[in-house]
Amino acid sequence: MSLAFSVAIPAYNSAAFIGETLEAILGQSHPAADIVVVDDGSTDNTCAIVEQFGDAIKLIRTANSGCGIARKTAIEHCTSEWIATCDSDDLWQPNHLGRRAALIKRFPEATFTFSDCHAFGPGASPDYRLLNEAPTGWLAEFTHPADSEFVLFKNAYLAFLAFNPAYVSGWVFRASTYRNTGGINPAFSRVKAEDTEFSRRFLLHPEAIVAGDLHPTWSYRRHANNTSLIQWRNIQGKARILEHHLASGLIPPALIQAVVHEIRNTYLNAFNIAFWEGYYCDARALLANIPLSQRSPKVWARAAKSLLKCPFRQTP
Repeated sequence: MSLAFSVAIPAYNSAAFIGETLEAILGQSHPAADIVVVDDGSTDNTCAIVEQFGDAIKLIRTANSGCGIARKTAIEHCTSEWIATCDSDDLWQPNHLGRRAALIKRFPEATFTFSDCHAFGPGASPDYRLLNEAPTGWLAEFTHPADSEFVLFKNAYLAFLAFNPAYVSGWVFRASTYRNTGGINPAFSRVKAEDTEFSRRFLLHPEAIVAGDLHPTWSYRRHANNTSLIQWRNIQGKARILEHHLASGLIPPALIQAVVHEIRNTYLNAFNIAFWEGYYCDARALLANIPLSQRSPKVWARAAKSLLKCPFRQTP
């Protein structure tokens, strides 16, 4: 029996891109069972463009509540056991769902899956591959021996702590496990890196088994309105989410040390990127999260320059 996939898409002022996104989803070699778009209070003609696709798309309009709640609403209106998520500006290759079906057939125990991606648009490198950014030896350390295309993860939480290989437009997960995790937390709907809060919490659940497709099956669109363009803010968002999980008691004792270590490294990374991007006031504020033991001479030098450029502390 063929696997059925539902597609969940949050959209806000996406008129420039969502038509192309939906055409790519409707053009899959393995068709989706249903496609749900939640319009998050757009002020442009996003809804009018979605409506042009007729009954092929289920459109739900909501008051503006943030991407997380819009994504959550779309997921909860899907009908299939497998949920594929996509942002309203990204593009799937025609074989995206077909290869995902093959991946799940290969690893039927999986509950969370992803695939590699390309990037396109202004500023995108033509040879970009997300998995090329993984640390040396990362795949060998965290995956079981498999073939050159499909892999099953071991210690998936630690793997994703070291490197995130799964962006939202490449997620496909079991709806039943999604529900058992509690789903997307609406409190993080407008928080930077809100998708990280859900994916990390999913990986902590006992049912979480992760499989990946090493072949790029979708493309991340870079454009002026990307919320991820100010990179340090997304990195800081990850650190704050990990801090929240730690304070909430979600992190098992065996993982606490690794999470604390990653929080410190993440703040250090955010500080360095904020400095190099010229956000000196923000770099100055981020310094408070970096322990003295991690403040190398280079960090102290950058802190001093940030202080000269921005003498007053600001909270990012």
